[in-house]
Amino acid sequence: MKKKKFKLRYVLFLALIIYLGTVFIKQEMTINSLEKKNTKKQQEVKELNKEISDIEKQLEKVNSLEFIEKIARKELKMVKPNEIIYIDKNKEDKEEKNNFTEE
Repeated sequence: MKKKKFKLRYVLFLALIIYLGTVFIKQEMTINSLEKKNTKKQQEVKELNKEISDIEKQLEKVNSLEFIEKIARKELKMVKPNEIIYIDKNKEDKEEKNNFTEE
């Protein structure tokens, strides 16, 4: 009878150790997985902060008078009062010929 109790104790102790071992291993795997995700998210945050910084710089440029003037001249074909615009026909003809040869 004593041998059975003795063996039963060892079996229960061994089962407890195996159970605790698997729990610790699973926890370690979970921690490693979460650390990897955390690293990825931190990298994404850095990239997004850089992107935000770039956009803020662009916004500062957009609000400048030079940018507004550039867009007004380029896209809206606006000119200043008493300003004369010269168009080089030779340049336009060359560009048209290049456009036809490229296609």
